[in-house]
Amino acid sequence: MRKAIAILSILLFVLAFNATSYALSGNIVVDGKVVNYNVPDVSITVDGNPFNTYGNPPLILDGNTIVPLRSIAQGLGASVNWDGTTQMITITKEKVFKFFIGKNYATVDGNQVQLPAPARLINYDTSYVPMRFLFESLGYDVKWIGDKYLIQVTSKTPDPQTSNNVNITSFSSTYANGVYTVTLKADGPLVYQKGILTDSSGVRVYFDFDNAINAVTNKQISINQGGLNMAYIGQNQLQPAITRFVVSMSSSLPYTITQSQDKKEFDISFNIGSPSQTSNNGPLIYIDPGHGGSDPGAIGIGGIHEADIALAIGLKLKTLLDNGGFRTMMSRTTDTYVGLYDRPDQANSAGADAFVSIHCDAFDSPSANGTTVLYYPNGYNGDTRDDKTFAQIIHDNLMQEINTTDRGLSERPNLVVLNQTKMVAVLVETGFVTSPTDAQLLTDDNFQWKVAQGIYNGIVQYFNELKSGAIKSTIS
Repeated sequence: MRKAIAILSILLFVLAFNATSYALSGNIVVDGKVVNYNVPDVSITVDGNPFNTYGNPPLILDGNTIVPLRSIAQGLGASVNWDGTTQMITITKEKVFKFFIGKNYATVDGNQVQLPAPARLINYDTSYVPMRFLFESLGYDVKWIGDKYLIQVTSKTPDPQTSNNVNITSFSSTYANGVYTVTLKADGPLVYQKGILTDSSGVRVYFDFDNAINAVTNKQISINQGGLNMAYIGQNQLQPAITRFVVSMSSSLPYTITQSQDKKEFDISFNIGSPSQTSNNGPLIYIDPGHGGSDPGAIGIGGIHEADIALAIGLKLKTLLDNGGFRTMMSRTTDTYVGLYDRPDQANSAGADAFVSIHCDAFDSPSANGTTVLYYPNGYNGDTRDDKTFAQIIHDNLMQEINTTDRGLSERPNLVVLNQTKMVAVLVETGFVTSPTDAQLLTDDNFQWKVAQGIYNGIVQYFNELKSGAIKSTIS
């Protein structure tokens, strides 16, 4: 009799296990649509203890694990509010999180963040959201144990990096003397990565500030003048914390970036004054896109021509300089041949203040890559130009804009465009057309704008420092 009872108990246990392993097997309703669901139940432990979701187990839909929002949030000490009219769920625990049924984004303290999967409404009355985002937002670490269909949640140990987060506390703008400046201030040093996006709607330059929390209340500044449209800021990522700052413009405009010595203040400035204020009476810059016409220069991967890339970058640099109040002159504006000695002769005859020659490198091995700035050696053959300082400033600003291998500066006394010019001069080897990585960048329009912007920034800095007396154009 006891043996029979024992067998019956085992049988009931197995049946119960099988039933709960597929408790939601069959049809479920996802956002109002019937879906056949046949995935084993997912269980949760928090700090090693089973977590009860009260009949609403986690689900796996489209490869994403989602969890019932209310039961988990309340179980972890957060308050929950459901707005049936807007289908929005608000949870509050130190921060305010808002989820929207069917949307793959949420807001955290008003800042929009992306979700790996949209919030869902299951069986008409239970909201579900991505598992990892919810737990991590509430201050927990998460581990998925696939063979056990287990979400293992543990209280988060203090992260040294988290304590290094800075808060962006001010987002403002000023306009004076034709210069529009957007300023960000923080309670710690601001470190950023930069990028440019170009499409049919215009150009957007963006800055991702590392380990930065967006704490400002105003998220957008409308500009709508001089080709600038707006500037906006938002929390792009929580862990690690990244705040994205974007400036939108109709077309590429030159800009300068400055930071305070402690890096707690970040300024980006655009010259958008009236025509009388931005009349081109500044220094004359001679832009020399290398090669051209019957001389294609180096031919690289995919048949790309050095001459074409140099011209594309040169025309972009001209646009930035023209908009920035400089005078410009180019050795060529189309795919035509210009004599090697004609280039420095033209610049000398015009009385140019600076000479910038744009080229691409090439090598027998595809492993060679990177960017080099070439200059005429200071004092060589009695030459008194301080080309090295000019080259260093161009190099430093260029490498802040682009992410290529930095090959540094190199003295080249035998290059005609450097030894025959009478003004400060550099030759920029932007990258290797024979390198798969560099070649892909060099043919990218966004990268070309970054190269042009870096050279432009260097020219601006050089002439500003020259004007202030911080540097001299000649060596003593």
